[in-house]
Amino acid sequence: MLYEAMKEEIAKTEECGKRTYDGALQNRVNEAYVVGAGDSFAAALVIQGVTYGRFKAVDPYEAQFSYVSLKKPYVIVSVSGRTKENILVAKKIRDRGGKVIAVTANPESELARNSDTVVVIDYQRPKHPLPGTLSFTLSVIALYGLASIEINNFKEIVNTRPRKLIGLEPIFIGTLGGYGVAYYSTLKFYEVFGSKARFERTEQFCHATMFSVRENDQVIVYPSENDRRAMELVERIKDKFNVAIYDRCNGETKPLCQILDFQESLAEFIKELGLEKPYYLIAKDILNISSELIY
Repeated sequence: MLYEAMKEEIAKTEECGKRTYDGALQNRVNEAYVVGAGDSFAAALVIQGVTYGRFKAVDPYEAQFSYVSLKKPYVIVSVSGRTKENILVAKKIRDRGGKVIAVTANPESELARNSDTVVVIDYQRPKHPLPGTLSFTLSVIALYGLASIEINNFKEIVNTRPRKLIGLEPIFIGTLGGYGVAYYSTLKFYEVFGSKARFERTEQFCHATMFSVRENDQVIVYPSENDRRAMELVERIKDKFNVAIYDRCNGETKPLCQILDFQESLAEFIKELGLEKPYYLIAKDILNISSELIY
C-alpha cells in the first residue's frame, strides 16, 4: 500500500508541477528569506543553493530572535499552513512592517490569512498518510517560480533514473541545492524507517565525517552543476565504500531530478522490504509528541 501510494504521488509531478510553477511565476521576487521546518526547510536549502544565497533558508523559530532584514520578503513554506512557529513568525514580520509570502496547499489556513501573498501548491492530501513526496517536490517547484528560475522541460525531470538503496544508515552528501536534497533524503529515512541516516556537505565530509563511514555503508552523492569536488570525492572513495551518485540533468533543474530519482529509489526500497506503513505511524508515542510541538 505504501509503495503504490508513493508511486501514485510521483506520477502526478508533471501535471501538478506545471500548475504550481505557473502560479508561483506570477508572484516572483528578486530575493527573499525562505522560512520552513522539516521538509519545508529542506526545500529552503535547495533554493538557497540553486540561487547561491539570493534566497536564504531560515528556521522559523530562530527567525523570531533575530530578523535579518525586513527589506526582503519572507517566503514561509508550509504545506498544511498550520505549523505554529511559522504562523508566529508571519505575524511578527507583518507587525514590524515586513512582507510575507505563504507557499501552502491550504489557502484558507491561518498562515495564509496572516500573509500578504499566497502561492498555492497544487496538492491534495492523500487518503493514507505518506512521508512527504509530491508535497515536497511542489514546494521546491513553487520556490523555483518565485525565484524566476526557468523550468522548461518537466518531461526530462520526471523521466526518472532511480538507484538501488542499500542498508538503513546511508550518509547523503550534497553541494549547494544538492545539500537540500541530502537533508530531505535523510528526513525520509527517519520517517519511513526510523533509521540513523545522516547528511553532510561535500567539503565537510572530506574533512571529518568520512572517518565515521564503514566499508559496507552506502554513501549517496548529490552533486551540483560542474561539481569538481563531488566528482573528485566519488573517484577517491568508490572502491572503499558503497557509493551511488545522482547526477541526472544539467543546470539549475538538477536538484529537481535528484529529488524525483531519490523518491523512486525510496519507493523501490520500500517495496523490496515489504513495508506497509512508515515508521512514524508505528511510533505513535513519538508522533504524538511531535504533533503537539508542531501544531
